[in-house]
Amino acid sequence: FVKEWLLIGVVLALVFVSYVLAAVEPEKLTYTVTTKGVWIGEQFHKFTECTEYWFEEQLGHTLLIIIAPYTTAGRINLVVHNSEKNKLDELLREKLIYREKPLKNVIDGMADWFKQKVPLEDECANQTTNNQAPIA
Repeated sequence: FVKEWLLIGVVLALVFVSYVLAAVEPEKLTYTVTTKGVWIGEQFHKFTECTEYWFEEQLGHTLLIIIAPYTTAGRINLVVHNSEKNKLDELLREKLIYREKPLKNVIDGMADWFKQKVPLEDECANQTTNNQAPIA
């Protein structure tokens, strides 16, 4: 008897989470990369808190991924202009370790497998917005 109520509770929780994720618009933040660290909105991440970085292509945009293991997020993802990629790379190579190919853990492997099986990029590529900020 309790198993059925537990299943109903789990289903209702999943429905609620999917509704909240669909209904709430993500916050639009601006970021600035300086010689000391990265400003994201009002929050500052020092390069001393970060360990490595790399660039990825997703949805037709270039992403800068910075690993910051001493912060709560652990990873900082920034959308960058292709024209500013070289300038950012020069600045960050002096401060952090550059990875050509990032290290993958089990979660990353599962996410890559899921992306291959359920390709959503074609649908989302036309819906992306240009939310990029200049480099300081």
